[in-house]
Amino acid sequence: MKVATVLLLCVSLPLSGCSIAVEVRDGNFSFSFESGFDNWAVRILDEGPGGLTGSSVLISTQEARDGTSSLRFELDSRSGDGKLWIERNFRFNDTSRRRVTVTFSFASADLGTVGNFRILAGARGRRSETGGDLMPLAQEDTGNGSSTLVGYRWMEKSYTTTIDPFPIGGGSASQVQSELWVVVGVWGTVNARRSYFVDNVRVMIEGA
Repeated sequence: MKVATVLLLCVSLPLSGCSIAVEVRDGNFSFSFESGFDNWAVRILDEGPGGLTGSSVLISTQEARDGTSSLRFELDSRSGDGKLWIERNFRFNDTSRRRVTVTFSFASADLGTVGNFRILAGARGRRSETGGDLMPLAQEDTGNGSSTLVGYRWMEKSYTTTIDPFPIGGGSASQVQSELWVVVGVWGTVNARRSYFVDNVRVMIEGA
């Protein structure tokens, strides 16, 4: 992984609100979660009555696409609208428009097309604080392509987003900061508890 300067360091634990801000050059970044969270932070929103329940993102050896471990997403969407994701923050010295492609392996046991959750993935210029912030990152449903019960099936997912610099504190166009937040997760669009696995996350950042 190509990193120029680390600005903020924190260890990412399940359902942690902490994240890392890294000053980087454009390039390719890979994360296989063999020794931890690789400085991704775990976030959750809209889980349901009673606050946090049994939802989590944990290192798991149950399923793996690259190496021996992956991230297990366990979302108890009691509200029928829960959102569970990992995020990573990147900051830049310049203020160029950037194209961000997020590619990852995703394992789902969901079959058919009815009652599935949705994949959350992509990049934003600001950190997501509400469910509405995540709406543009809602991708296809979590179905594994099978009409019969086959267990977890790995699939390759890839999404591209273009990020523009944004004004700092509502300032002028000359006062901008180039920043992006990469997101990978699931959106529980029905009242259900589901588990998924994410592995081999790749982030490509390039000038747009």
